[in-house]
Amino acid sequence: MAELSWPAAAYNSGAVTDAEYQRLPWDADGLVGSPSEASDAVYANSSGREVHVRADRHGRVLGRAWTSGGTELTLPIAANTSGLTRVDLVVLRLDRATWLVRAAVRQGTPGSGAPALVRQSGDTGVYEVPVAEVTVPTGAAVIAPGQVRMRPLYQGGAIRPVRQLGDASGLLAAGDILYQGGTWYGWNGTAATPFVDDTGDVAISLNAKWREDGSCLVRRVGGTVDIEVNAIFGNILNEVIFKGDISGLVIATIPVGFRPPRNKYFAAILSGARYFRLSVQPDGKITAYWASHDLTYNTSLRASLTYVQ
Repeated sequence: MAELSWPAAAYNSGAVTDAEYQRLPWDADGLVGSPSEASDAVYANSSGREVHVRADRHGRVLGRAWTSGGTELTLPIAANTSGLTRVDLVVLRLDRATWLVRAAVRQGTPGSGAPALVRQSGDTGVYEVPVAEVTVPTGAAVIAPGQVRMRPLYQGGAIRPVRQLGDASGLLAAGDILYQGGTWYGWNGTAATPFVDDTGDVAISLNAKWREDGSCLVRRVGGTVDIEVNAIFGNILNEVIFKGDISGLVIATIPVGFRPPRNKYFAAILSGARYFRLSVQPDGKITAYWASHDLTYNTSLRASLTYVQ
């Protein structure tokens, strides 16, 4: 089966079957697929001065569906005798003379890089979507595999608001965007990664030996975590921890979702010109492991910790 394009008067008198209707694209122009697909839509194999479009590929140009058909297409590449390297562009081209989309080659100018796409507006002329670049050395008799570089636009979906991210996974292609509960996510082909992420302030749980002296909060904005701890040591009068025993003292625990992938280290100021060295650990614990002095009752701690998850 040869390549086809619809709807168009030149194809089946404008009629569209149920099977063809379901392939009508409703998204942006480009190929159906993703940058991570196993095989490129266009390739060369040194069989001649030509490139090949794989069978059963699909695309869209200005609302019109295109398929390469059940057998591969062969696109000839014009000779180059200029003495300079030429770069041609494989495109999907809508020709408004027929209203059909066809795979075509836009020939470049030797020594000038890839040619510009032709995108004429209105009801006449042509409109092109890029698929691949072909490097044509001067005097080339064949096109080798390494002389074809994919440069496609892929069809993308609309931003999809969801209740649960997993509900949309089977409908998504790499590069699609999701929205859930105030956060936008980009789909990388296997998982959703947040674009804009603001959790707001979330309370931190202090260890039993500490009491709040202001805010003890954590917040994540766009993948950056900010922790603020304002606390006072001691719930028992005259409580003290000697300097040599402070290592491993847990001050607080931050919730799941804010925890770092590996230990993060910070300095923290204590009242009386003293200081701690702190770690924030993957289990969420904020732990003191070195101190300049003993830790005594009513010592205040001020810590502001920031890291990228």
